[in-house]
Amino acid sequence: MFLKSKNGKGFTLGELLVVMSIIIVLSSIILIGRGDSEKRALNTKRIELINQYIAALDMYRQEHNNLYPYIGTASACLGDEPNDVCAGGSGGTVSESSALNAELVPYIPGLPPLPDLEFTNLDPFYTGLPYWNGGVYRCSNYTGSNCYQYELRWYMYGKNQSCGPGNSLSWTYSDDTPCRYTSMKFR
Repeated sequence: MFLKSKNGKGFTLGELLVVMSIIIVLSSIILIGRGDSEKRALNTKRIELINQYIAALDMYRQEHNNLYPYIGTASACLGDEPNDVCAGGSGGTVSESSALNAELVPYIPGLPPLPDLEFTNLDPFYTGLPYWNGGVYRCSNYTGSNCYQYELRWYMYGKNQSCGPGNSLSWTYSDDTPCRYTSMKFR
């Protein structure tokens, strides 16, 4: 049964198009808002996990004569990455380190990786690390096999996002925010 309009013949095509366009606009607003809230939730989770790794590394340092885990000069993924790689591209890859994981598992059980981050609008001319799914650990100040200071690096969804305990870096090759945390130096 049709609803009658003023002239008694039902809805006109124009009325139906107006109602459909209003529904489409409202649904797109809801979907956009949902996507933003998912990205905010992932950013919150990333900061929470970075804080857990900072605390775990500090507990490690306190029990190991003010030294942080030394894994050589390379960088390594934070946590147990599902594919064993958290960043990579033509500039090389950053892989999971079983040595780092073995050192940290007593302080952060389960070694949770950071939630995956798919870059938005990545600069196609950048040949370094075109994907960066997790957090990266690097001993930044060492002598021999003694690590006195470390760096954590990760990305946040969206430009100019808060990096939590870290600082945003000035370089960026996407519409996302690169972050770095540098520990205190113990030497």
